[in-house]
Amino acid sequence: MPPPFIREVCPEADFTVILLGKNTYRAIYVDPVRDIYPSVNRLYLDIMDIEYNQAGEEIDTISQFICVRL
Repeated sequence: MPPPFIREVCPEADFTVILLGKNTYRAIYVDPVRDIYPSVNRLYLDIMDIEYNQAGEEIDTISQFICVRL
């Protein structure tokens, strides 16, 4: 089940990409086994990873999820 804030914004979301500010992921604990796709329907991205082209794996995951749904 998605966190409450996701259900409030879009209760019918199949998948959620949470874009974090610069180095925000260092301030929060994200368990890669329990807190991200495929265990749950969300994925976290750091804005700096996108800026420096270091989000290739996450973008591939998002693309795969979308393609399966089409």
